[in-house]
Order: sequence, then C-alpha cells, then structure tokens
Amino acid sequence: MQGSGPTARLIAWDVPLHLASNDDFSTVRKLLKSVGFLEQPIAERLQAGPRESQDAVGVLIDLFARAQPIEATAAAALLGDKAQAALQALGLIETIGNSIKATCLLYPFEDLWIASDFPGASREDFVFPALSTQSHQFHAILPDTPCDALLDIGAGAAAASLAAAKDYAATVCASDISTRCVLFAEFNRRLNNVANAEVIQSDVYEALDSRTFDRIIAHPPYIPTLGDGESYRHGGAHGEDILRRVLEGLSKHLRPGGRAYLSTLACDHSDAPLEERLFEMLGPDSSDFRLLVAEWESLPSIEFVMRLVEVGELDFDQGAQQVRSFREAGVTQLVRCAVVVARESGDGSQVMRRVMGQGTGAAELDAAFAASPAEIADLLEQRLVLSPWSTLESTSALSENRWRSFTRVLDCQHPFHFRTDCPEWAAEALAHLDGSLTLREALGQADVDPDDAEIFFECLVNAGALTPTA
Repeated sequence: MQGSGPTARLIAWDVPLHLASNDDFSTVRKLLKSVGFLEQPIAERLQAGPRESQDAVGVLIDLFARAQPIEATAAAALLGDKAQAALQALGLIETIGNSIKATCLLYPFEDLWIASDFPGASREDFVFPALSTQSHQFHAILPDTPCDALLDIGAGAAAASLAAAKDYAATVCASDISTRCVLFAEFNRRLNNVANAEVIQSDVYEALDSRTFDRIIAHPPYIPTLGDGESYRHGGAHGEDILRRVLEGLSKHLRPGGRAYLSTLACDHSDAPLEERLFEMLGPDSSDFRLLVAEWESLPSIEFVMRLVEVGELDFDQGAQQVRSFREAGVTQLVRCAVVVARESGDGSQVMRRVMGQGTGAAELDAAFAASPAEIADLLEQRLVLSPWSTLESTSALSENRWRSFTRVLDCQHPFHFRTDCPEWAAEALAHLDGSLTLREALGQADVDPDDAEIFFECLVNAGALTPTA
C-alpha cells in the first residue's frame, strides 16, 4: 500500500516545514542515520554540556536539541553542502545572516525521527513533542501485537502512528483536527519513509465516514477550561468533551474483537464513579463492550484547580469559577488514567477499575481482560501464587510489656497497585501461597469463617495480587 496524505497545497500553511522532494527527504534520512543521530549519543552529548560543534552529530544536536544557531559555513563543512541544502529545502533549518538555526525540534523516537514544535513555543496551535512523561505513559499502554487497521485520533506529530505502522500494524490512519499537526505528521511520515500509513485532517471521526478499525488509540486534549481554549490541549468545561466523542464513536468505528487504548483525564462524580460514567458514554450498544480504567493519579477537584492556579494556567477568579463549575456538576475528583475498551462480551465484568503499579503497561492491561473473575464456590480449593511485588507492612504497639502487631497492610505493586488491610489469619496464609498448596491448606486451622476468607481472597485475585496456577 502506498501512503497517502496531504498534497503540495499544504505548503502554503503557516508552518516552517515543507513537503519537498523525495530526494530531499532521502538525503536527510541518510544524514541522520549515517552520523548516528540516535537517542544514546544525543543523551551523552547533552549530559556533557555545551561544547563547540566538532562533528556532524554535534551540529545536529546544537540545532535540533539545544536550539542554538550554527555558523553556516562551518555547518556545511561538517554536514556536507547537499545535506545542508536538503535540510533547508525541507524547512528544518533557516538562514539568518551568516548562521543557520532550526525551525523545530527533531529527535529520535524508537526507530523513527520525529519533528515537532520546540517546547515552550507560544502558539494557539501547537505540535507536542513525543518526549514528555505523559507521552511516554501513553506509548507504554499501547500493545505492539499485530493488528490489521489502526486509527490514531489526535495524532499530533504521529509518533505513535508511525511506530505502529513500522512495527505491527498492517495499515494506519493518523488523524488530527489541527492543520499544523497534519502537516507535521505527513512530514514525519515522509521523513521515515512509511508507506503503510496515511495522514488525514479530521475532527475525531468526522472525515472517516463508515471506516472501521480493529485498534483505535487516542491521547485527547483534556485540560478543563470554561473559555474557548485551544484545540490541542483543552477538553471543555470538565475536560471530557473530546473523550466523550471518542467513546461515543466506538460502536460505529471499532470492529468486533477490537480494542481502543486511551490516555486521558476524566472525573469521578458524587453520584457515579468514573468507570460507570465512561461506560455510559459508549451509548446504547454499551453491552457489546468491556471497559477498564487504570489510574495514574487522582486529585480532589479543588486541589486540581489550585495546581492550575499555581502554574499560572488560571488566575484566582478563574480558578474559583472552575471550582464552582465542578461543584455544581458533582465532580469530586479528577483522574488521570488509561482507558481500555474491548468490543467483546464475556463472562467477566463489563467495567473494571485498577491503579497503575510498577511497570504496569500494555501487557498487564490486556491481561486484566483475559483473567476471569474468581469463582467463590471453588476458590478455597485453588492453588494460588502471591505476586512477588507484594509487601506486608505491620505496625506494633506496646501491650503488657510486649510489642504486639495491631495493624497489617498488604501492598502489591504489580501487575496493578493494590493496597488493603490484612487480617492476621490472611497474612499467615499468604506466606504459604507459592502454588504448592490450596488456599484451604494454606489457611490450615485458622479460626476464620470460610465465607469471609473467600471474599477477602477473591478481592486479591481480581486485583491481580493472587494468581491461580495453570
């Protein structure tokens, strides 16, 4: 399949980059590869601090990582006249007096080179770098298992789209409402010579007609705003406007058996938890889906607003209006989370909620759908294994001149974070759950009601802290 995308008419847009000739793209691609413009050399040079550019990779780092101008003649001597001319033809650099300077950020990402706007640029339309913590978290929840057709909504610079097209997706559609993002994405597609991806301009699903996909990914704008906001970062009064539209469209655009992976911010309400609200957003066909929310961070609504005030995102009066809006809507806390939606019905729960733990990623999220809920009726007869990422925290106090433990907390960090009070009888049994004993055998002669034991350990199984042996 030949990649399709914006045509030469887009060159007139107010962006620094140009969709120049294939030869120019090929020349720059060969330059980046030949000089080793890769993550490790760049990191080593940046850690070493500024120094005079003495080789080609140093010139590229100064231009595209440090945003420093370079004397044009000296740069040409190290890069070569042809390569420097190709950089200029593509709009990656511009000449100012006797120097050249970069017009945007250019960096390695996995096996790609990605161009995006420099951080801190003041624009209403901005192409986010794929280097932020939140971008890395988004990429970490995306599985690299093969899929037939992948849609990336709000693709931005298209780092996730192009990585998928090169590694595991047969065809990829990268879409964005922003004209600037669409050109950057198409530029990056051509720079990396990715033929099985297309770039389109679309407001969520608007330009897709009835097309369907077996994987849909999105990192939608979600910062709450009571004003007009910017399309690349704001998501309406409570940050959920674009998220809602993505979820509403899954019944039309996600194929049976397919999954959607979203990184977002959404709200717990006083009358309904986040996971139930998101499930309702799927619409009248929600029974065809299962949904998992895995949270990175939760903040009370007023604390979330105060953070925006502290960093100058809102002034005090705007912050007070935002708090009032949250209170009137019943918003209790804002949750930054991954949302995975599977178009499948099964014996498992339709809605799940977890907390991200150490190393929680795509594999753990997918495994949550594969795991069937524990059967209370036979749980005591199962051989269970305690997660090795578990710890038991005990607090003791003096009683009759002896230290006696009076609280125990079980903390599990993988596959998800799970924390609960742990009775003494449960703590004793957990120490023996290595797969060699049934739960009933591990409990031994403990003075505990079997129903209470089954309920407690069922919670641990469903949270992933305990795993039945094969």
